Amino acid sequence: MKLDKIDRHIITALKADGRRSYTSIAAELELSEGTVRHRAQRLMADGVMQVVAVTDPIRVGRSHFFMVDIAATPGRAAEVAAEVGKLPDVVWVALVDNGRFKLRVEVICRDMRHFRDVLFTGIEPIDGVLETRSQSILKVVKTNYGWGLPDQADEPS
Repeated sequence: MKLDKIDRHIITALKADGRRSYTSIAAELELSEGTVRHRAQRLMADGVMQVVAVTDPIRVGRSHFFMVDIAATPGRAAEVAAEVGKLPDVVWVALVDNGRFKLRVEVICRDMRHFRDVLFTGIEPIDGVLETRSQSILKVVKTNYGWGLPDQADEPS
């Protein structure tokens, strides 16, 4: 989807403050509130943006982070990814090209016992999981939910 200057301004404004009113954004753009509301709703309906609340896992009792690489039965990686993605403690799932490990997932847990339960009773029993390899994340240095829009020059014409 090609974004124009107005779309970009709306996205940037809501990225900075997802609770910002369409009226205040409209005033900056010298447009009607209805125009801004319609465009924002279209951007959300088209899947270009989401406006969501983000919690700090540590402040809600989830202080143990893990990356788990998963080897799946050949030809079943996408199917396994869909099943792993249903687990409540799995927060991120990606198909990757890492030798026999075709999935990488992020798991956020309360403690090591909780992670052990997720791994041994949640992930490993899924049909098609052949092997797992886990890494503990010692410290998250950066999380960026507000990465920017590509330059207009980077967009296809």
